[in-house]
Amino acid sequence: MIDKIWVDDEIWGLRPDYEVLILTAERLAGGASLEAGSGRQQPLRWIREHDDHVAAWRDAYQAFGSRPKRTRPSADALLRRAGAGLPQVNRVVDAYNAVSVRDVLP
Repeated sequence: MIDKIWVDDEIWGLRPDYEVLILTAERLAGGASLEAGSGRQQPLRWIREHDDHVAAWRDAYQAFGSRPKRTRPSADALLRRAGAGLPQVNRVVDAYNAVSVRDVLP
């Protein structure tokens, strides 16, 4: 259970439009990924449909001092792989990646 979260004031100074979203998952079984290929469901249209949103995340990361070619928001990195299929690590990571791509959240 999450009792408290906080965001450093410097974040608000860099991105006053920043919003916080916390998700929890219950009864998510760990273990190996599901059958091979189950992560290949995200079509390339995601990139085109969400490019403005991903660009805003890239801008935010740059404002924090990250280099875009070295450190990308996870949704950006995952969307770039969408056509070939999302990486499969284990059920928990696979679920996180699927939500990240579906909702364009790093």
